[in-house]
Amino acid sequence: MKISFFLVGVIAGIICFFSCNQEDNPLVIEIELPNGDSLRVPVGYTHEPLQGIDTYAGEIYSENKDVYLMYDIGWLAGYYVDENSPGKIIDFSVNEVFWYEKVSKQYLDDPACCVFITFPNRGPANFVTLNNDKFPEVLNIIKTYKSN
Repeated sequence: MKISFFLVGVIAGIICFFSCNQEDNPLVIEIELPNGDSLRVPVGYTHEPLQGIDTYAGEIYSENKDVYLMYDIGWLAGYYVDENSPGKIIDFSVNEVFWYEKVSKQYLDDPACCVFITFPNRGPANFVTLNNDKFPEVLNIIKTYKSN
């Protein structure tokens, strides 16, 4: 019985974390991306802009790196998720549409790798994350993407 109350509390906390007004949430920080757009992530995450040749590139990850996002933003980045892909899923962030698709490609040093995420109207803005049990958390972060 105690475990079920604990589980209900944990689930309620997670729901509140991602559904409550994050503007006032002290456990969330806003990361500004190089193109001027932003994402909201839990406190303790790191944002590392990388040197891109013709696009904005970088990484966002949790303290223990079990949640990881790589981004590639700009016209020359292309679309990681193809507009006509039969496997794409369409979803919405704060103010932008995005597509995502789970793919099995050797990428990020992982043979079963990835979920590709593309904001087609933002450059495009592409994100890549591992296809693991942390994907729901990554999807919640992606849904906070805000264009300026």
